[in-house]
Amino acid sequence: MSEKEEALTQLNQIHSTLVDKEKFLPYNYNILILWGIISAILFLTYEKVAKINLLLSAGYILGFIVLGSIVEFYFMKLENKKYDLSSLTKTQKFIESIYGFNTVFGVLITYLLISNSLNSYSYIVWIFILGLNKYMVGFATNLSKFSNIGIINIIVAFILFLATLYGIDTKDISKYLAVLFISGGCIYLGLTLSKEQKSV
Repeated sequence: MSEKEEALTQLNQIHSTLVDKEKFLPYNYNILILWGIISAILFLTYEKVAKINLLLSAGYILGFIVLGSIVEFYFMKLENKKYDLSSLTKTQKFIESIYGFNTVFGVLITYLLISNSLNSYSYIVWIFILGLNKYMVGFATNLSKFSNIGIINIIVAFILFLATLYGIDTKDISKYLAVLFISGGCIYLGLTLSKEQKSV
C-alpha cells in the first residue's frame, strides 16, 4: 500500500469515527427560510380559501406542505452526499416522522375547527404543534436555539388559549402571532444556523 493510499485510509477511518452516521444530522438550514415563507403564506391566506370550500382549504395547506417537503428532501439528500450517506440517518428519520405526523394532525384539527366556526383556535393549535416540533428537534440534536424558540411558542400558545377561554377575542392577534413566532422563528433559525454552518 502506497503512502497516499494509507493516508486516505486513515482519513476515512477518522471520518467514520467522528461522524456517527446514525445520530448525525446533516441539514441545509436555508430550508427553514423556505418553511418560514410557506407558513406565513398559509397563516395569512388559508381562511380566505376555507370560505370558498373547506376541503379545498385542507388541500391548499397540504399542497404547500408537500411542496416544501419535496424541496427539503431534495436538499437533505444533497447534504447527505457530502458525508457519504446513502440514506437518511435515524435522527433525520425521527425528525421527519415527528413533523409528518404532527402536520397531518394539525391539518385535521384545523379542518375540524374551521368547520365548527372556531377559526381562532386553529392558529393556537399550529403555534403549539410547531413549537413542540421545534422543542423536540432541539432536544434530539442539542440545538438550543430550536429548543428555546419551541418553548417560547408553546408558552404563547397556552397564553392565547387561556385568553380565549376567558372570552377574549384572540382571532386576529393569534394569526399575527403565528406569523411572528412560527414563520419569523423559522426564518431566524434559518439565517442564524446557516451562518454558523458556513463558519464551521
